[in-house]
Amino acid sequence: MNTTFSLENSRVLVTGGLGFIGSHLVRKLLASGNEVLILDNDSTGDINNLGVDINSHKLKVELGSILDKTLVTSLFDKVDFCFHLAASVGVKKIIENPKECVDINVNGSEVVLSAAAENNCPTLIASTSEIYGKVGGESISEESDRVLGATQNIRWAYSESKALEEMLAFQNRMTHNLPIFIARLFNTVGPGQKSDYGMVIPNFVKSAIINEPIKVYGDGSQVRAFCHVQDAIEGILGIAMEEKCEGEIFNLGSTEEVSILQLAMLVKKIAKSNSRIEHVPYSDAYSKGFEEIPRRVANIDKLRNRIAWEPKLSLEEIIHQTIAYWTEINSVDGSLRQ
Repeated sequence: MNTTFSLENSRVLVTGGLGFIGSHLVRKLLASGNEVLILDNDSTGDINNLGVDINSHKLKVELGSILDKTLVTSLFDKVDFCFHLAASVGVKKIIENPKECVDINVNGSEVVLSAAAENNCPTLIASTSEIYGKVGGESISEESDRVLGATQNIRWAYSESKALEEMLAFQNRMTHNLPIFIARLFNTVGPGQKSDYGMVIPNFVKSAIINEPIKVYGDGSQVRAFCHVQDAIEGILGIAMEEKCEGEIFNLGSTEEVSILQLAMLVKKIAKSNSRIEHVPYSDAYSKGFEEIPRRVANIDKLRNRIAWEPKLSLEEIIHQTIAYWTEINSVDGSLRQ
């Protein structure tokens, strides 16, 4: 059995394939000549994200849940590789519905991984930088300890659920010899990302182009690095195609740091916006006890050394593309749809 992914002429299952990252991955896979089967519950994704002919004989969309064991098992009979992207994501969404977070990210992933193991289907899991919790200081490596807050703070439900997902993957690798690949994504952004659930760049851009206040939570000193979705897709595929990446975890993100206040100012400048920057207390958006992460930037040395991957698009290019996307949406129907 091949343990890695071949970019051409493969049969591929993409869970969460209607979502932001998933739809970009699907388009890349189809353009490379693969057959793609999408499983998505259409809750946060959108079939219009695909931007391709959904009636193509190379593409099939199955609307359903990864919690449906019978459905999931039947799909694995038809594929050679699985990209498991289906998840409950977004800090705001997790805080609003932590039970769904656990159901999807833990129980749903258990269903997917069990079906993958039964069919000896190599699987790449899209994990998250949220795994690391409050770890700050120097850039975060894959071996960094996890530091989380109190259980009363619901935001950590996402981190815990994704950590359990990774552990389930390693359990299936150990007991069933399931080939697995894990990519921990850091702040993946770009055209097509929704402003729902607290996604910062689309929120800033949306406000800037209609000259509404750009809302910065806290003092804006918190530091992040943003990776363009196309760079992220190249990294995901690079990991999946390299045999030496099997059974390993890789950080996947940009190293171009920016504070959130600097980001707001940059968006305003590039958009030539008249928006004012408004500082908003965290308590206005999140529940009492919410904890912000002062700095979260990936150390990508491991991925650099393994597959020579580097993000190519700068933060300014990302903002320009995102502004163009939101401006196009606004000009099509006269309102911002997302």
